[in-house]
Amino acid sequence: MQYQGGNLSEYASEKHILNRFKFILEELSAAKGNVLVIGSGDGSFERLLKKTNTSLTITSIDINEEFREKASEISDSIIIDDFMTHEFDRTFNYIVSVDVIEHIIDTDGFLTKSRELLDHEGYFYLQTPNLASWHGRLSLFLGYAPEAMEVSGVKGYFGKFGIFRHEKALNHVRVFNYRALREMCEYYGFEIVRAVGVDHRIPAIFKPFPCIAGAMCLKLEKKKSQVNNSFPASKLHII
Repeated sequence: MQYQGGNLSEYASEKHILNRFKFILEELSAAKGNVLVIGSGDGSFERLLKKTNTSLTITSIDINEEFREKASEISDSIIIDDFMTHEFDRTFNYIVSVDVIEHIIDTDGFLTKSRELLDHEGYFYLQTPNLASWHGRLSLFLGYAPEAMEVSGVKGYFGKFGIFRHEKALNHVRVFNYRALREMCEYYGFEIVRAVGVDHRIPAIFKPFPCIAGAMCLKLEKKKSQVNNSFPASKLHII
């Protein structure tokens, strides 16, 4: 997969971090069972989840060895490995993926494996930046590149407007709009239970409008007609 979670605490305020995860935290506030967090990074999500719900058993996976120490007091189980190649010995009641899929070339394999790891009655929370966000559309209209895309793996500011000129590259390789995310999830055997917009700047306004929000979060479950079917990831390396 070649992706590791980022260190949110290095550049984001507490309010920014909370708004980024708010919908999923509310959804899981009364949940019971086990949850897999993909691309955990500095464990910001797990810390907030532990404060919200102490009943869940949290498994965190990240490719970065440095995460092990940061997660030792947060997660119940820590896996330092590539999500795409790791062999799990269980399924999960809940799977959480925030700002991960846009870093992966084999998005087909990622969705396939996530579906296979999801319990039959479980939910998959998939969140990713929106290429067609309000500020992405405005940037294009004014002749600038959208924040979610970049042309360099070294610098993130080429062609971008003002506040979106990040010094560090985001390394996004697959960027979705709302329609593409929905269609792809449905293609790989998911039903969309709920879709919300996520925007750390003004979250309340964009929550009902995932098609123009800064990011989109889908609450997914397996299609009931395909509950016993699986798609072999090894045959789905579509690029």
